[in-house]
Amino acid sequence: MFAYRDFDQINDSHVDAYIDITYPYTPLISQLLYEQKPFQSLLRVLDHNDSDVVDCAIGSIVNILYGIVMESNRVYVHPYYNDLAQIGGIGKIYSLFKRNVSEFSKSTSAITIGVAFRNREIADYSMKVEIINHLKQIINHRSEDMRREVKFALRIEIEKGGFKIPD
Repeated sequence: MFAYRDFDQINDSHVDAYIDITYPYTPLISQLLYEQKPFQSLLRVLDHNDSDVVDCAIGSIVNILYGIVMESNRVYVHPYYNDLAQIGGIGKIYSLFKRNVSEFSKSTSAITIGVAFRNREIADYSMKVEIINHLKQIINHRSEDMRREVKFALRIEIEKGGFKIPD
C-alpha cells in the first residue's frame, strides 16, 4: 500500500495500523516484518506532507530495527543495515532528521541512525556529530520509551571501539 498509493490516499489511520504491528517490538515480530521488505515503502512515506504520517513511518522503521537487536549481545553489526543502506535509507533518514518535521521525527531519526550503525563507524563526520549531539540533548526525554531507545543508541555508539559500559 505505501509503495504505490498516492500520498493523498495514505493517511494517519493507515500508518497507525502499521506501527501498531511493530510495537511492542520483539525479535520475532521484527524478523517477520523484515521478511516482508518494508523499508523501501516506509522510506517513501517519509516524504509525505502530514507530519503524523511521517512520524508513524519513521517510528515503524526504528521499531523494526530496534526489535531485532534489543535482546542480543552487542558484538555484531546490525543485520538489516546493508538492506537499508543499499536503498538509500540512511541518507533518507538523515534528511528527515535535518528537515525537522517534528520533535518526534527528528529524535526518532537520530535513534534510527544510531541503532542502524550498530558496531559500524558513521563515516560522515557531520552526520555523526549531529546525531550524537542530538541524542545527548534528549537523553532525559519525558517519554520512558524514548529515553530507553536513546540510551541504547548512545551505548551502541560508545561501545563500538571495544569500550564496555558496566551494567
